[in-house]
Amino acid sequence: VERALQESAERAARQLADARHRATFDNAPIGIIHTDVDTDGILHANPKVVELLGYTQDELLRMTMDHLVHSDYRGTDREKYRERMLRGELKLFSSERVFVRKGGSAIWVNRTISLVRDATGSPLFFIRMIEDITERKTQELRISRLNRILSVLSGINSAIVRIRDRKQLFDEACRIAVEHGGFGIAWIGIFDPERLEITPAASAGLEENDSLRSGKLILRGNTPQSQGLIARAIKERRPVFSNDITVEPEVGGERRAEAIRRGYRSVITLPLLVEGSVAGSLSLFTKEPDFFNDEEVKLLTELAGDISFGLEHITGQEKIEKLSRIRAVSSGINAAIVRIRDRE
Repeated sequence: VERALQESAERAARQLADARHRATFDNAPIGIIHTDVDTDGILHANPKVVELLGYTQDELLRMTMDHLVHSDYRGTDREKYRERMLRGELKLFSSERVFVRKGGSAIWVNRTISLVRDATGSPLFFIRMIEDITERKTQELRISRLNRILSVLSGINSAIVRIRDRKQLFDEACRIAVEHGGFGIAWIGIFDPERLEITPAASAGLEENDSLRSGKLILRGNTPQSQGLIARAIKERRPVFSNDITVEPEVGGERRAEAIRRGYRSVITLPLLVEGSVAGSLSLFTKEPDFFNDEEVKLLTELAGDISFGLEHITGQEKIEKLSRIRAVSSGINAAIVRIRDRE
């Protein structure tokens, strides 16, 4: 009787412990996934995982972790923890990763991995705890982007102070945008208002004979280029951007198609004004989708204004130099006339 009572008490204790573990698993505020040691197949997933990623329990149990992790991150750190955990050298491993929800949208997670062993020490399964950090990462990315643009602003303002040549200013602005701002391509073109053409003037991030670098853009007529961002920015005299150029691949013609082929997703074009008229445009390409928002556009508008100021200063200097040459020529002619008269 005593043994039966003891066994009954032990069963009750185990059932209570199991119930507590199940309640903790089911009601945890973070996602918990158990995966197979050898295949990374999903063995269990709590309701929070279903909420975070949108898959049903049945769908998750037919998947491996590679189905959930974004393709850019698959297997990139597995060797850092897997073998070390199996050898008992590492208890916990944490990293930040991008997971893919059902439907294709992305979610940033903080992932913590540990290994569960049985009483003999043999590995049973991995526990992966995932916490949604999308909001924090979004803020970090925004701050990083703003800092990159501020770095470009600072660099170009320094260039404007020391540079007195238009071509050199364009080259330096493009270089700074790529090297300091992290843009994949920076491109500047000169606008001819009579012919409605843009002639390439400077670029960075492209090879010498690159198709995206060379060749005039024809903005007249009803061509794809006349409907693109550059044409709109010049016509509307304001920054024009697209945070996903794959939505309208035909707009902008072959240039946009080539940019898409190379993986670029966000583009902005900024008009450059001299004495109130559009003198050219600056285009910036990035492979990051949804790059431009109000804060970035505000800073980039200021950037275009600074380059425009530099252009106006150079144009003013050129006019002064031109007038000085004309005056020198005129003075020389007048002097020659006086000498001729004196001889007569």
